[in-house]
Amino acid sequence: MQKQDCERRAFARLSERLKTCFPRLRILLLLYGLYANGPVMQRCRDYHWPFMIVLKDQDLSTVWQEFRALHALKPQAMQRCWGRRRQRFLWVNAIDYAFGSNGRQRLKLHVVVCEESWEWIDQQATTVTKTGRHA
Repeated sequence: MQKQDCERRAFARLSERLKTCFPRLRILLLLYGLYANGPVMQRCRDYHWPFMIVLKDQDLSTVWQEFRALHALKPQAMQRCWGRRRQRFLWVNAIDYAFGSNGRQRLKLHVVVCEESWEWIDQQATTVTKTGRHA
């Protein structure tokens, strides 16, 4: 946990410096799951920086619970082909995420999941179906 804490503190320092030096610069942040926490996302909102964070299943467990429950009630999905990949997008908007002491701070988050599959020819010339999932 020490390394993660260091990286999050470094994000806080760097983001503050960027905002101070370039107050009007439009920034879009693409982050991985380490930065999926309330203080990082709140700072992005405070600075008016749009952000996308790649989530793993263990990141933001309460958000995943809400995603599954809300998607079951009102499924939103779309299917597309991208090259030889078949993709299915699932999403839920405005998921309430509470963080901080006693969950006093709140953010509304949007979660999009892409499930994809494609055919692959292995070394034995056998067709294998591969799958991927990105959130």
